[in-house]
Amino acid sequence: MVMPLGAKRRIRVIALLISVAALSVAGIVALRIHAGRVAKKAERLQADVLRLTPGVTTLGEVRRFVNQTERPEGYAGFDGPCDESACVVSVGQDAFLRYWGSPILRPLAVFGVRPASYVAIVLVGDGIVRKVSFGVFYQAARQQTFSGAVVLVQRFSSGDLHSSSASRAHPAFAVCGDALRAEGGVQIGRYLTVGTATDSTTERIRLNLACVTSARGCSGPAELFQLENTSIPDLIQHTTPPQCPAETLAWSNNWPSGTYPK
Repeated sequence: MVMPLGAKRRIRVIALLISVAALSVAGIVALRIHAGRVAKKAERLQADVLRLTPGVTTLGEVRRFVNQTERPEGYAGFDGPCDESACVVSVGQDAFLRYWGSPILRPLAVFGVRPASYVAIVLVGDGIVRKVSFGVFYQAARQQTFSGAVVLVQRFSSGDLHSSSASRAHPAFAVCGDALRAEGGVQIGRYLTVGTATDSTTERIRLNLACVTSARGCSGPAELFQLENTSIPDLIQHTTPPQCPAETLAWSNNWPSGTYPK
């Protein structure tokens, strides 16, 4: 029995569609696995960098941290020269940043595939760590950018303490946030930063990176923070957090400024 020509064509079309669907599913799975792996690396980076303590950790310990940290090939992990007088460490993990703002990945957000960047920064002065930070920014729904950061300083400066971001109820912590704006003042998202004075507490506030790669995504910057076993959920979940001091941008690692007793 000879199969009609039309039936053969239909079978070929069906086979082609099945092949395309299979390849699409395989591609989505591969992208999802990559996003998850990058987030896991970022979680390890966060755990490692938040072990460094301002006023205590030495430059030698910072160098060991950098040597043991996974980072892009060919990148030393230091921003410029690094010696006892001054040193800046910047180590990060990125996922799909080349597609930031592109419509290509938007349909894949429901699979947790989103452009995201995770960055750890360590400032050293006089051979001792002065400031430690870990932050994330990622492209959320409706082209919004959400950013969250945790910053460790030895003590808050007088300027930090006189700002509305410093907590009277929780003096070891300061929280501020605001709108992220592009040139021209157009709002493109929101950020939230939590500062910790390590001379006053051993508690470390951490970021919750799970929602970045979840199907739903983060509802806002506050969800980027781990609230379980945290003493300041009321500060982090505040509907309208205090604005960061006008002369600084918290998401650019300038806040809190901190102070370092001799």
